[in-house]
Amino acid sequence: MLQQIIAGAPFDGRIVMGGYCMEAEQFYVFTAQNKRLTVQFAAGEEPQDMELALRSIADGSIDVASWLGARIGLGGVEQTLHEMSGPLAPVRTVVDPREL
Repeated sequence: MLQQIIAGAPFDGRIVMGGYCMEAEQFYVFTAQNKRLTVQFAAGEEPQDMELALRSIADGSIDVASWLGARIGLGGVEQTLHEMSGPLAPVRTVVDPREL
């Protein structure tokens, strides 16, 4: 997968591999070097990072509105799941909790 990301990355791009990968990963180093890519490997988050992120969201320092998709009721879940598995995926959707 990393090779595919490198192949699609723009010149002077930056790739951050977050979390943990438990399988071997192969990539052609010259491709990344030729594009002058920065590849950074990051581990899991630290508890203080999560606390800061949640506090920043709660106090409005980070606006998450652009991270959310359309609101749907329970009646729209089946169609949304179908769309998420289709060729136009990913579809960002939020279930409206008032309709639960």
